[in-house]
Formats: sequence, C-alpha cells, structure tokens
Amino acid sequence: MASKDKTVREAQRARWADKLKERTAMLAGRGIDEKAIAKDATIKEIKSHMREGARQIKAIMAVEKRGEELAAHKAAKAEAEKALKEKKPAAEEPAESKAPQKKKAKTEKKKAPKEGDEQPKQA
Repeated sequence: MASKDKTVREAQRARWADKLKERTAMLAGRGIDEKAIAKDATIKEIKSHMREGARQIKAIMAVEKRGEELAAHKAAKAEAEKALKEKKPAAEEPAESKAPQKKKAKTEKKKAPKEGDEQPKQA
C-alpha cells in the first residue's frame, strides 16, 4: 500500500503544513487574533492530521530500523557459520547417529543365516 510508504506520508504531512499556513494567513488577514486562530476547528483538525502523519512516519521508521537490525543479525550469523565451517577440517565427517547403526545391525542380523538353518547344497 502506498499510504504505508514513508515518502507518501511525508508528502501528506507537507500538504497539511501548507494548508495550515494558508488557513492561518487567511484568518490573520481577517483580523482574528492568535488565541482565536488557535481555537479554530479547522486549524485543530489540520494540526491533528499533522500529528497523525508524524506518528505514522515514526512507526514506519521503527519498522525500517527493525528490518535493518534483523538483516545485520542475519548477516553476522551467516558469517559466524561460515567461519565455523572453515575451522573444521573437511576430512572429519560427523559420526552417524546410533539409531541408523542399530537399524543396520538389525538388518544384517536378519540377512545372515543362522548356524543350523543352512540348507544343504544340491549337487
């Protein structure tokens, strides 16, 4: 969504700032004093839009910062894994776990004929 983009939010905030200047200038041109201008409903609405835009920009920046931190962490982790792999010699392979060894022993035991069960050879 474009409204979640930082540049779009900054442009929206700039438009609200322009509207605020125009409205303030118009009211001042009519001879209204500063206190009455501050109480104007339209001025309050424009300022609230500006605050909302600032809050949203701040949230977008926080998300971007978190993304950068995660990317840096991921890169550091990959670097550490690469360094760890380089330290281990290539000749050493991890030993097989005990479960496959037991399974191999069982299959070999089943395949091997028992001592008394051998069938006589037919000649």
